[in-house]
This record gives sequence, C-alpha cells and structure tokens, in this order.
Amino acid sequence: MSYLIAIESDPKCYKEIEQGWADVAKELGHEVLLFKTIEEFKTEFAKPEYLNKVILLIIVGHDKFKGDLKTELEAFKTKYKCDLLLSIFDDPIKPVKKTELLPVHNIIYKPFDLTILKEHTRFAVLKGQKLRPLFVHTTQASTTIESLKRFKILQLSEFAFKIDKAHTLEINKSYKFYNSLFANKKNQHAWGRVINSAADYYELVFSQVSPPVLTQIRKKVATSNQKVKAPNWIGLSENKHTALRIALQVSEEAVEKSLQELLSRNFKDLSFVLNKDINPKAKIIADVIITEMAYDTKLIETQFLKKPLIIRIFDKEIPRSELEKSFEIEFLRIEKPLDKALLVKMFKLCYPMMTEGGEEIQRITAQLSDDTMLAEVVNIQDFSEAGITFTDKIRHEVGEIIEIALPQDDEANRQEIKAKVNFASEKPSGDKEKVFSHQFVLFGMKDEYLKMIRLWALQKHIDKKK
Repeated sequence: MSYLIAIESDPKCYKEIEQGWADVAKELGHEVLLFKTIEEFKTEFAKPEYLNKVILLIIVGHDKFKGDLKTELEAFKTKYKCDLLLSIFDDPIKPVKKTELLPVHNIIYKPFDLTILKEHTRFAVLKGQKLRPLFVHTTQASTTIESLKRFKILQLSEFAFKIDKAHTLEINKSYKFYNSLFANKKNQHAWGRVINSAADYYELVFSQVSPPVLTQIRKKVATSNQKVKAPNWIGLSENKHTALRIALQVSEEAVEKSLQELLSRNFKDLSFVLNKDINPKAKIIADVIITEMAYDTKLIETQFLKKPLIIRIFDKEIPRSELEKSFEIEFLRIEKPLDKALLVKMFKLCYPMMTEGGEEIQRITAQLSDDTMLAEVVNIQDFSEAGITFTDKIRHEVGEIIEIALPQDDEANRQEIKAKVNFASEKPSGDKEKVFSHQFVLFGMKDEYLKMIRLWALQKHIDKKK
C-alpha cells in the first residue's frame, strides 16, 4: 500500500484535503492518511508496521517549519523519499519568496481551490506522464502563449543595448523584450537583434523601436548619472567593409536626396544606386539597400546579385507572426518619419570599419541594471487552469520551471506565471519541423492567476465557437 500524507492543523483545510483527496485516492488506488502536526506524523511512521511502506506524496504547510524553509524541506523530502506539495496562505505582507527554488512539486495556496488541489495531487503522483485533467475543463484549441526569459539590461543607448548571458541566445536573431521603458500606448516592448557575444554579455541593436519609445530611451540615457565614459560597441565585427555601395529605394526624391547627403556627410567611400537607376531587368549590385518595399527570398534572388543588408522603412505595424518572418529578410526596420540620427548610429554599428566623414559619431551610453523579459512564442494544443500541452524544438527537462504569459492586447496587464514541466516526449515528431511534445503544470497558482486563466480560456472558447 502506498500513502498520500497530509499534515494540516487548520480544521477547515484539514476537512477540505480529506474530502478532496478521497476522489484522487480512489482513482489512483492509494491510501490517504492525515495528521495535524509533523511530530504526530513522525511518531506514527516510526512504528514497525510502516517499515518498507512507500510514501508517494506529502502535503504540508510552510508554517510547520521553523528554520530555513528550503533546507528543512530538502531534509524532509530526503528522509521520506517522496514528493512534496507545500501549502501557503497568500500573505501580501510576508510572502514566501522564490518559491520556484523550493524542492517541492507545487505550491497550493490557501484557501484551497479544491479542483486545483485534486489536479495538482494527480500531477505530482503521476509525474512524468502526460495527463488529461479530470476535475477541470480542458480546452482543445491550437493557440499561442509566450515563454519568458529574464535578463538584465547592462548598458543602454538609443540604437542598441547590452544584456547579461542569463540564457543562451542565437546570434543574428531578433527577439521581443518587455520593459516599462518601452511603453507606448498598449505596448511595452521593443525588438532587439543579437549582433555580438562577449564573455559576459550580448550586444543587440534595436531591430524595431517606435518613435515614442525612442524618445523615452533618449531621455533615460541623457538624464542618467551613470554614463559610460568610453562606450565600447563592437557591432557587426564580421563586416570588414571600408567602402559601401548603397541602393536607395524610396518614393520621394527629397527623402532620397537627404539620405544620400546624410550618409555621405557621415561616412567616407560610399557610392549610391538611386531609385531611378534601378533596372528591374538587371540585377542590383549593392551592399546595403534602404527600401520601402517588402522583399521575400525569391525577390531578393531575382533582383540582387547577392543579398544586401536590408533596412526597411515602414509606416504600418504588422502582427507579430508577420514581423518575425520579415526579420528573416530585413535586418532593421525604421518607422516613418525616418529618424536620421538613429540611422547614422545604426549604420556605424553595422559597419564598424567604415571611416567617419566628419565629426565623430556620438554614442552616448548609460550603465543600467534593469530587468527585462524576453518573450518567445510557444505553440499550445490544449490548456486548462491546471496544465497546458505545448510543443517546442528544444526538449525541456521534467521538473524545469519556466515563466509564461498569456498574450494580452494591453501589455501593461501582462501577468508572469510560473509553470513546471511535468512531461516531455523522449523523441521529436512532426513532418516539416521536428518538435518535442510537453505538458507543464501551472506552479503556485494564486486566486488572481486562476481568474485570469479562466477568463482567457473562456475567450478562447468563444473565439473557437465563432
């Protein structure tokens, strides 16, 4: 006989566990034992009749431990060779911090939501298996959520920023970053492309940033009392160009002329292909193109002798799915009206070996230590308020804690939710793209998170019916 153990002194919570676990124990074929104190439990399980009996799971309140919570939980878990659920009262004045570092399968907040208590007990006992929740509704719908990774912004300039290496990133890939500094209407993000990797930081150029956000960044840098005395921006060090051929594909002649004058004034050894000189029947020879056109791979192969670095001037935002696809072609995207000072600084970053034509290009930089969240899209297949099934090109380890966010129209209302990988397929599947199937359980779900997920699930259900 295997046991599910609860240690709970509060009469109401004691009764709720007793009632809630009856269904779970019946399904799983285990026996439930409840104790009011740890001492009572230890005394009972010291008896000879419990020798060689298996304890699968213990739920215990954090208030039962008087010393360092993590250390005592580790010792408790090791002694009884079982998984733990930790129950906590949601105390905003004295919250239990860094719960994701505790050696427990999950955190169950009091007062209990009985369906969540039952589901997370099942997930803890059947860890490593892909489960269908029994006590909450599961919505079968393919949609997306965001997987979040936390970084520190170390240095900031109007054209670029540096972050620590808390997670591994791909060179030349553009990522979405959340920070209150990037607030503009309902958005709180900017896009950065990784262009270099130093020993302890990544260097990123802003691959797309809106004019209002750019104004805020400039103000932040200008008013900072921690400016970097001699900022070192490596830039695209693989670009060894000391001369450039630039194609200008803009509709307004006045803009074209001002761009030509701007770049010629700031850099030496430039030549230009103007819009009127572009022959659609002949391939363009250019290192860089500044264009208002949207290119795809086929059009680039047709119109260019070799792929240039593409700087796209645009006047209309596009959805994230289209934007990420465009970043595979377009290196930088700059919104109209064109910010000339920004363009010059970005040019210098992209081609660091180019000789400056006039005054030194100022690259004022502020030293920071600001948190930022990198947000990547995750495809999910079904979801409930207990667990979510998703696929990823990377296989996550069972027990790994990740942070997620439900996409919101108003990014200021974004809530960061912790989730724990409960299942990961051994082998990838899929025709076009090989992906691993995963299931994670939502970790430490407070009441406000549950309400938010239920509203989100309801909206997705309505959308599906439509």
